[in-house]
Amino acid sequence: RQSEFAAIAVSGNNVYVVWHDQRNQTGSIVHADIFFKYSRDGGTTWSNDTQLTYQPVATRSVYASIAVAGDTVHLVWEDYRDDLSGEIYYKRSLDGGITWGSDVRLTYSANFASWWPSIAVSGQNIHVVFRDSRDGAAYNHEIYYKRSLDGGANWGSDIRLTTTTAESWNPSIAVVGDTVHVAWNDGISYPNNSHEIYYKRSLDNGTTWSQNIRLSYSSVNSYFASVAAKGSNVHIVWQEARPGPSNDIYYIHSINNGMTWSSDTNLTNLSTSQKYLPGVAVADANVHVLWRDLRDYSTGEMYYKRYLGIPPSYYTITATADGPGIIIPSGYVMVNIGTDTTFTITPNANCQLDSLVVDNINHGADSTYYTFYNVTTDHTISAYFSPVVDIEEPDNDYPLLSLQRIYPNPFKNQTTIQYQLTKSAPVRIKIYNCLGSEVRTLVDGHQTAGTYTVNWNGKDNKGRSVGNGLYIIRIIAESESSQHRLLLIR
Repeated sequence: RQSEFAAIAVSGNNVYVVWHDQRNQTGSIVHADIFFKYSRDGGTTWSNDTQLTYQPVATRSVYASIAVAGDTVHLVWEDYRDDLSGEIYYKRSLDGGITWGSDVRLTYSANFASWWPSIAVSGQNIHVVFRDSRDGAAYNHEIYYKRSLDGGANWGSDIRLTTTTAESWNPSIAVVGDTVHVAWNDGISYPNNSHEIYYKRSLDNGTTWSQNIRLSYSSVNSYFASVAAKGSNVHIVWQEARPGPSNDIYYIHSINNGMTWSSDTNLTNLSTSQKYLPGVAVADANVHVLWRDLRDYSTGEMYYKRYLGIPPSYYTITATADGPGIIIPSGYVMVNIGTDTTFTITPNANCQLDSLVVDNINHGADSTYYTFYNVTTDHTISAYFSPVVDIEEPDNDYPLLSLQRIYPNPFKNQTTIQYQLTKSAPVRIKIYNCLGSEVRTLVDGHQTAGTYTVNWNGKDNKGRSVGNGLYIIRIIAESESSQHRLLLIR
């Protein structure tokens, strides 16, 4: 029995593979299920096979696509349990593939075909594309898209991406932040007996989409596009019978998020054998391509090629503002390699900058601008603002209370507050959010003179984790008080 159409996803040393498998077929009626396995050590050792779908005889689950974000593994596939035309199904694992949730049906185009899904994920945002025949007669599939913004718990409606009178087939999807890339083959030019490769993108997380962009120009068919992206660099491969008579694997790329494209390159013109079903992946500046090749055996073998590229021509600086203030420019800022870029930080009226965090390092709140010099990699910059809070300190030479230090600040999981009392006193220590609402009481009782420490784990009085942002800690001893800002960044 055949095991075929494998797909792979990687997160650190965790490698996840899915495929459809006919091992449970009895007799001549085609039957297939989705199987899965994983490696925790970069592919050195592997788990046992796990069967993920359990189809009745004479039905099948095929053409799976997989994506991963952290420990959450997302899977889509083409399924025939509901009707003979095929629907798209989804399931996920929240623990790195150890256990799996139930099957979720994503499409309801009864008596019409929903085929060939592709999935991509960025954080909690999941993007799926597929081909569907609901809009016309036979042989008029269109490309459809749908998304989840909460990690797969809920799904939006189906969105039609193509509106041609010819076949739109076999889409592939990739995502970087809020930028979504889709490639497919389309028969718009079919009067010339040719399917060509097309591309479109969304810059707002799948809400709106660009026009179709034609990438291949040939008198022969171009099929099975595969897309990958890193930063502003987009890579696409496909199979095409040019110069002929057999298929070769072609490659094209963009360095500006799909705005303009290079000329295409034949990657396999050293062999006259047939080549099929290419896939592309990218890590840093290195591009990896895999395909099925008939040069050695009539049944086909897998071949691989890579491009060890120079660093990309563009890098992305992600700039965000949290609270009452702005950072300019903001969002995903594309920067030419080796150039300088300055960001201006401005709080709103009666507000202040609390912290400027660059590449996860706190640079304090002493500057209204920050410059990245000679940019040679991606960066992040985040400005945290809050309303001005008046802090009253006791007016005497020997204060009862002194707040000595808070460490770390900003913090991720826990911060420690150290303070000193010069004599016995009732002490209250509370955490407030930037709106002045109480979040947590840390201390409420009498303490003798001395130095104390107390920890806050980022949870409220009910034990619930609070969100990222600015918090105020206030310490009161008799009539004296001291307060300080805390920045929680998970």
